[in-house]
Amino acid sequence: NLTQAPTVQNPYTYTGREWDAETGFYYYRARYYEPKVGRFLQQDPIELEGGDLNFYAYVRNNPVNYKDPMGLEISPPTNAPKPPPTFPTIPPPPKPPPKVPKPPGFGCGTLFKFCLGLCASRCPGGVIVKGICATGCVALWVGCIASGASR
Repeated sequence: NLTQAPTVQNPYTYTGREWDAETGFYYYRARYYEPKVGRFLQQDPIELEGGDLNFYAYVRNNPVNYKDPMGLEISPPTNAPKPPPTFPTIPPPPKPPPKVPKPPGFGCGTLFKFCLGLCASRCPGGVIVKGICATGCVALWVGCIASGASR
Protein backbone atom coordinates (compact mmCIF):
# COMPACT_ATOMS: atom_id res chain seq x y z
CA ASN A 1 0.00 0.00 0.00
CA LEU A 2 1.65 3.26 -1.13
CA THR A 3 -0.20 5.44 1.38
CA GLN A 4 1.13 3.60 4.40
CA ALA A 5 4.37 4.79 6.03
CA PRO A 6 6.96 2.09 6.67
CA THR A 7 7.30 0.83 10.22
CA VAL A 8 11.02 1.02 10.74
CA GLN A 9 12.76 0.33 14.06
CA ASN A 10 16.30 0.57 12.69
CA PRO A 11 16.82 3.84 10.81
CA TYR A 12 19.56 2.27 8.65
CA THR A 13 17.97 -0.02 6.09
CA TYR A 14 18.51 -1.80 2.77
CA THR A 15 21.15 0.44 1.17
CA GLY A 16 22.60 1.62 4.46
CA ARG A 17 21.03 5.08 4.34
CA GLU A 18 19.26 6.61 7.29
CA TRP A 19 15.48 6.83 7.37
CA ASP A 20 14.29 10.16 8.74
CA ALA A 21 11.13 9.54 10.79
CA GLU A 22 10.21 13.23 10.73
CA THR A 23 10.10 13.53 6.92
CA GLY A 24 9.60 9.87 6.00
CA PHE A 25 12.50 10.11 3.53
CA TYR A 26 15.85 8.35 3.26
CA TYR A 27 18.89 10.61 3.34
CA TYR A 28 21.47 9.64 0.67
CA ARG A 29 23.94 12.45 1.48
CA ALA A 30 23.51 14.12 -1.92
CA ARG A 31 19.70 13.85 -2.14
CA TYR A 32 16.58 12.44 -0.47
CA TYR A 33 14.66 9.28 -1.48
CA GLU A 34 10.86 9.19 -1.12
CA PRO A 35 9.87 5.54 -0.47
CA LYS A 36 6.13 6.15 -0.98
CA VAL A 37 6.70 7.34 -4.54
CA GLY A 38 9.73 5.11 -5.09
CA ARG A 39 12.08 7.80 -6.40
CA PHE A 40 14.43 10.57 -5.35
CA LEU A 41 13.06 14.03 -4.71
CA GLN A 42 16.05 15.77 -6.30
CA GLN A 43 17.86 15.06 -9.54
CA ASP A 44 21.16 13.22 -9.41
CA PRO A 45 23.77 15.97 -8.88
CA ILE A 46 26.18 14.30 -11.32
CA GLU A 47 23.47 14.14 -14.00
CA LEU A 48 24.70 12.54 -17.25
CA GLU A 49 28.01 11.53 -15.68
CA GLY A 50 26.01 8.90 -13.78
CA GLY A 51 25.41 7.07 -17.08
CA ASP A 52 21.62 7.34 -17.01
CA LEU A 53 19.22 9.72 -18.73
CA ASN A 54 16.84 9.46 -15.78
CA PHE A 55 18.29 11.90 -13.25
CA TYR A 56 15.98 10.54 -10.55
CA ALA A 57 17.24 6.95 -10.82
CA TYR A 58 19.46 5.18 -8.32
CA VAL A 59 22.36 3.10 -9.70
CA ARG A 60 20.69 2.64 -13.11
CA ASN A 61 17.67 1.12 -11.32
CA ASN A 62 19.81 -1.91 -10.50
CA PRO A 63 20.69 -1.78 -6.76
CA VAL A 64 21.37 -5.53 -6.68
CA ASN A 65 24.46 -5.18 -8.86
CA TYR A 66 25.49 -1.55 -8.34
CA LYS A 67 25.94 0.76 -5.39
CA ASP A 68 26.44 4.46 -4.76
CA PRO A 69 27.48 4.91 -1.12
CA MET A 70 27.99 8.69 -1.28
CA GLY A 71 25.20 9.44 -3.74
CA LEU A 72 27.65 10.89 -6.25
CA GLU A 73 29.23 8.00 -8.18
CA ILE A 74 28.03 4.59 -9.30
CA SER A 75 30.27 1.69 -8.31
CA PRO A 76 30.97 -1.21 -10.70
CA PRO A 77 28.91 -4.40 -10.44
CA THR A 78 29.61 -6.18 -7.18
CA ASN A 79 30.78 -9.29 -9.03
CA ALA A 80 33.38 -7.38 -11.06
CA PRO A 81 36.95 -8.30 -10.19
CA LYS A 82 38.59 -5.70 -8.02
CA PRO A 83 42.16 -4.61 -8.65
CA PRO A 84 44.64 -5.57 -5.96
CA PRO A 85 45.20 -2.87 -3.37
CA THR A 86 48.13 -0.61 -3.94
CA PHE A 87 50.16 0.93 -1.20
CA PRO A 88 52.11 4.13 -1.62
CA THR A 89 55.81 3.63 -1.52
CA ILE A 90 58.22 6.04 0.03
CA PRO A 91 61.39 6.37 -2.00
CA PRO A 92 64.60 5.78 -0.08
CA PRO A 93 66.44 8.90 0.99
CA PRO A 94 69.10 10.08 -1.43
CA LYS A 95 72.59 8.84 -0.73
CA PRO A 96 74.99 11.46 0.58
CA PRO A 97 77.68 12.54 -1.85
CA PRO A 98 80.96 10.71 -1.41
CA LYS A 99 83.48 12.46 0.80
CA VAL A 100 86.26 14.11 -1.09
CA PRO A 101 89.59 12.91 0.32
CA LYS A 102 91.68 15.66 1.81
CA PRO A 103 95.35 16.00 1.04
CA PRO A 104 97.59 14.16 3.50
CA GLY A 105 98.56 16.14 6.54
CA PHE A 106 95.44 18.30 6.59
CA GLY A 107 92.69 17.64 9.09
CA CYS A 108 91.34 18.74 12.43
CA GLY A 109 94.52 17.79 14.26
CA THR A 110 96.69 19.74 11.84
CA LEU A 111 94.35 22.73 12.07
CA PHE A 112 94.50 22.59 15.88
CA LYS A 113 98.32 22.47 15.90
CA PHE A 114 98.50 25.35 13.41
CA CYS A 115 96.13 27.43 15.58
CA LEU A 116 98.21 26.75 18.73
CA GLY A 117 101.34 27.74 16.83
CA LEU A 118 99.73 31.07 15.91
CA CYS A 119 98.74 31.62 19.53
CA ALA A 120 102.30 31.03 20.69
CA SER A 121 103.97 33.17 18.04
CA ARG A 122 101.50 36.00 17.38
CA CYS A 123 99.49 36.57 20.58
CA PRO A 124 101.10 39.35 22.63
CA GLY A 125 100.81 39.10 26.35
CA GLY A 126 101.27 36.59 29.06
CA VAL A 127 99.98 33.18 29.88
CA ILE A 128 96.35 34.28 30.32
CA VAL A 129 96.08 35.82 26.85
CA LYS A 130 97.75 32.79 25.27
CA GLY A 131 95.35 30.54 27.28
CA ILE A 132 92.34 32.42 25.89
CA CYS A 133 93.76 32.02 22.39
CA ALA A 134 94.30 28.29 22.99
CA THR A 135 90.67 27.98 24.20
CA GLY A 136 89.62 29.38 20.82
CA CYS A 137 91.75 26.71 19.14
CA VAL A 138 90.00 24.00 21.18
CA ALA A 139 86.60 25.37 20.08
CA LEU A 140 87.81 25.39 16.46
CA TRP A 141 89.00 21.77 16.81
CA VAL A 142 85.66 20.63 18.37
CA GLY A 143 83.73 22.31 15.54
CA CYS A 144 85.99 20.64 12.99
CA ILE A 145 85.41 17.19 14.54
CA ALA A 146 81.63 17.81 14.82
CA SER A 147 81.44 18.71 11.13
CA GLY A 148 82.78 15.27 10.24
CA ALA A 149 86.06 16.48 8.83
CA SER A 150 89.04 14.15 9.05
CA ARG A 151 91.05 14.14 12.24
